[in-house]
Amino acid sequence: MKDRRKELVRIRELETLAASLSKRAEERAKEWAAAEGDSQEHRLQTAKSLSQIISDLVIPMAPDKIRTAVIDPKTLAPKINNRSLEQLARSVGLVSLAHTAYHLMCLEAARTMPLVRLPATQWLDAPFDELRGGPEGERLVNAALQVCAATAGDDAQIILITPRSFRPPRSSAS
Repeated sequence: MKDRRKELVRIRELETLAASLSKRAEERAKEWAAAEGDSQEHRLQTAKSLSQIISDLVIPMAPDKIRTAVIDPKTLAPKINNRSLEQLARSVGLVSLAHTAYHLMCLEAARTMPLVRLPATQWLDAPFDELRGGPEGERLVNAALQVCAATAGDDAQIILITPRSFRPPRSSAS
């Protein structure tokens, strides 16, 4: 009889523990859902801030070709003229400008967004090689270089690597 009583007491303790754990699990599930919602909201706000930065950077590089530039909140990848980089691959020059602007956006975000931790140096490998030659390519390169120089400012460094040499445009006086 004594053993039976101990067994009943133990069963009751286990039931109480199970109820307590179940209640804690429900509370944690609610906390998780709230944190997930906060995380999604933070991701949307971050994408919105990054979209503003990349838009300000890439549109001046080719204002006649690029109307809009945003960061996709799901992938944090750039979309130019509402087209993904894969879709832009048909226009190699725009992909190159989008790639350059994305790196400049990271550099600018490192300086201006408090929760973003990125290096203050960007190394861009051959960013202008696919912009083609001729006056149009030269115009795009010059516009992109102006944006790069303005973005670097006094507190950052941008290193541009290319297998070709760039010559400054000839002035009409020379």
